[in-house]
Amino acid sequence: MHQKEIYISIYKNYTSNDLEFDIDIKSSELNVIGTKRNIEELNNNSCENNNYISKELEFDIDIESKSNVLGTKRNIEELNINSYENNEYQDTSPTKTAKALDDYVLLGRSGLRVSPLCLGTATFGEQWGIGANKEESKKVFDLYYERGGNFFDTACNYNDGEGERFLGDYVSDKRSDVVIATKYTCNTTSMQKDVRLNPNLGGNHRKSLVENLNESLKRLNMSYVDILYVHIYEFRTPIEEIMRSLDDAVRSGKVLYVAASNFPSWALARANTFAELRGWSSFIGLQTRYSLLDRSLEFDLQPACAELDVGIIPWGAVAEGFLTGKHTRESAANLKSEHRSHKVADHSKVEKNWKILDDGITVSKETGRTPVQVAMNSTKTWNYFSFNWC
Repeated sequence: MHQKEIYISIYKNYTSNDLEFDIDIKSSELNVIGTKRNIEELNNNSCENNNYISKELEFDIDIESKSNVLGTKRNIEELNINSYENNEYQDTSPTKTAKALDDYVLLGRSGLRVSPLCLGTATFGEQWGIGANKEESKKVFDLYYERGGNFFDTACNYNDGEGERFLGDYVSDKRSDVVIATKYTCNTTSMQKDVRLNPNLGGNHRKSLVENLNESLKRLNMSYVDILYVHIYEFRTPIEEIMRSLDDAVRSGKVLYVAASNFPSWALARANTFAELRGWSSFIGLQTRYSLLDRSLEFDLQPACAELDVGIIPWGAVAEGFLTGKHTRESAANLKSEHRSHKVADHSKVEKNWKILDDGITVSKETGRTPVQVAMNSTKTWNYFSFNWC
């Protein structure tokens, strides 16, 4: 960087998607840069001899500066490589590629390491009239696991329990290697013929949690699950009861972490506030619908999760198959109104959805990717996302 550029940059603040820094002209080093994360890490750690070193950071503190001015090797190199025009930092970094399944990420405010793509098991089993038998489901499981995947999602009601039974058999000799998440809330007796309806086997309340968790553990053949989701917020059970019941499940050893699914932002915020104030286990993740057809989470759920440090696990990224590109206007009109097929039929009735699909197919041809890859990658906006295949 030339001295003239340094002079021009006095009191200027340069920003990009990755960096926010001030150039300190009093420093003996001309390329001293700081990022928000580095400043926070400095404030949280101690320094000796004005030099702080960690595996990720290496920088000197400029004691003449009124603020903490830090620099990392990567940032300094990035600054030197890129040019400045009109005192603005030009980000010329290449497009980031998708993470590999074994490039594990932390889920929300926890130390739990999970694959960036979660394998959902709603179609493990054939009790709903759709899905795959045990042998075909095993092929899907093996492909995901052999490539480093460790994050599996199921629920007490998936294919009337077959989803949990299949998954439990597949991981019986791999339990410590995998992260298993299941859910409670849906009433399984309401979905089965010739079974007496049990009104308390569904809902968010304590009895529903205890009964469904115990049955899930039996089907999975496990002593604990890594994550227990509240499947759907049902607007009846007090939030205090939900969070205290979940905390009791954690303290019992049957659950390690708790998470929410299909929650409104206000309920998520209130639940985690209760948990924080009372020392209970709080939600580390949120499952919610998100796709090119439905981006509503961007309005309130995403900001809430960012503030609460809750990981987002989107479901429905391919809109029940509509965004795969395999459907046409003619074929969609002939779909049967059964389970997920009726969702595709519903999507097909909105002309805007076809325009979105057409644009996705165009992008897939230009990039040499499939429409599914385009649809999945389009939702990968924030780095704390982990994806759920649904």
